[in-house]
Amino acid sequence: MIKRSIVVILSFFFTACIVLAAVAAVFFITPSRKARSSISLPAQVEDPEVVADENGEGNEDSTYDNIYIADVHQSLTLRTQPDSNATPIIEEGLAAMTKMQVIRYVENTNFAYVEVINGPYKGYEGYVNYEYITKLGEPTLRIGTD
Repeated sequence: MIKRSIVVILSFFFTACIVLAAVAAVFFITPSRKARSSISLPAQVEDPEVVADENGEGNEDSTYDNIYIADVHQSLTLRTQPDSNATPIIEEGLAAMTKMQVIRYVENTNFAYVEVINGPYKGYEGYVNYEYITKLGEPTLRIGTD
């Protein structure tokens, strides 16, 4: 009888510890309202910078019509031809958020010919899969997610 009482008491104590641990985990893991309001990722990517032309002067807002960003998890391949088997121009690819200007779209493919306008590969031109670029100012699909 005493053994059974000890088992019941230990079971109750064990259950209470599990419930208390779950409540504590929820309390400490869930961010406060203040913390949630301070952590916000933009749903849209906007760039207040003016793209400089060849003379170093700012272009008009119409230049932004063809400005896109690399909307990728890791990198976007810049290729020599509009073909997914074509040779990459840059071994490591363009980083996420790299800005580029679309020069033209290639008919009957999912490729666009672009010029990179920022970052270490500024001035490079080549073909990218346009399914992985997003117009500057529009909601991104892949950036900030796994």
